[in-house]
Amino acid sequence: MENNVLYTENLINLLRNLNEDEIEKLLKEIKSKDFTENLAPVKRKKASKSTRPLEKKEFEQIIKLISQGFEYEANNKKRKFRSNPPLAFILTLQATLGLRISDVIELKVSHFMKDKIELYEKKTNKLQYKKIAKNISDMVFNYALEQGLKKSDKLINVKIRNIQQQLKIVTTYLGLNNISTHSFRKMYAVHVYEETQGDIELLKELLNHSSIAVTQKYIRVNQDKIDEVSESIDFTYAFKNII
Repeated sequence: MENNVLYTENLINLLRNLNEDEIEKLLKEIKSKDFTENLAPVKRKKASKSTRPLEKKEFEQIIKLISQGFEYEANNKKRKFRSNPPLAFILTLQATLGLRISDVIELKVSHFMKDKIELYEKKTNKLQYKKIAKNISDMVFNYALEQGLKKSDKLINVKIRNIQQQLKIVTTYLGLNNISTHSFRKMYAVHVYEETQGDIELLKELLNHSSIAVTQKYIRVNQDKIDEVSESIDFTYAFKNII
């Protein structure tokens, strides 16, 4: 602030010492200058696309396609998406456990016990310790046996970027928009919310959110409910009464 005041005072003193011709010459030079040429271009932020929860039917279609493989077109060329059971396995785990993809790819056989899962989340460093359905532990242990995995081994060695790229091919083929790996976690959240008749406190604990406010922003009502409520609203009777 003091520097700005000092600079202004010096500028005023300089102008006072100039005669009319010198001031006119200075003004012409100022008008002729393009002061924007050295300015860095303003970078516009891309509009962020909101990732939506998967519907159950969409989830089933995605897992089936990934498991079986399919043919698709890209850049006017026929391509083949090869069967990828490990990818189907990891996305099924995410939807069933409600974990972030960054935690799912770090899962090891040792994180699973007979009827529980125990791990520390990568993003929050919070403990996830909860009972799981027998089908989940059976699926994990059978997969580990088939793949010849040890207790200390990761269930899958893959980068998140590769998972997103593969998922994008599948969702494009199915005509699904605003879907990413996070859609599987959100699908879990919606299911819990509906099964517990809207127990937001319980959902917060399951997702390890810092507050209920975060969970409220996170959860979204599925499209069927949006359509149902939207279709039920009808105030046209008021208009009919004046005709």
